[in-house]
Amino acid sequence: MGRGQTASHSLPRRPAKPDIENILKELNNSSITVQDLGNATGVQKIEAKGYELGLGNHPNDPTMFINISDGSWPKQNIRVVCTSHPEFNTAKWWRPDGTRKERPQDVWTNDYMLFRDGYTSNPKSGMTVTFDIYGGYNGDESYEGVKIATIRKTLP
Repeated sequence: MGRGQTASHSLPRRPAKPDIENILKELNNSSITVQDLGNATGVQKIEAKGYELGLGNHPNDPTMFINISDGSWPKQNIRVVCTSHPEFNTAKWWRPDGTRKERPQDVWTNDYMLFRDGYTSNPKSGMTVTFDIYGGYNGDESYEGVKIATIRKTLP
């Protein structure tokens, strides 16, 4: 630069602040049910987009922590995906011959079950897990579905 010339410097623009008010309005208008079910035992009901979901533990089945199912009639299939612990989306189930077979858990079913063992790291009492629940099953096993609820549960 020669004498008398000035460099023109422009400062980087700061990104605009997010419009928190509009984001909160969108969340409030959302049809997704988000619930923290705490550590209560017994059956807990969740109504979400036409589904009557029930979450319960099985006091008579010591191998199982909880199950999530649709309580409407006829039962509708749901897909439950554990987002807090992705390793819980695949389990090794016991087979009648005493061996285990790996099975995906995040599949379309009307009765999702979370067992006490069979995962790469097993669930434990007091652990908080988060699940996204999908509905709208169309008969195609590879269909992801439409998210209808997010729930958190502290395992009994």
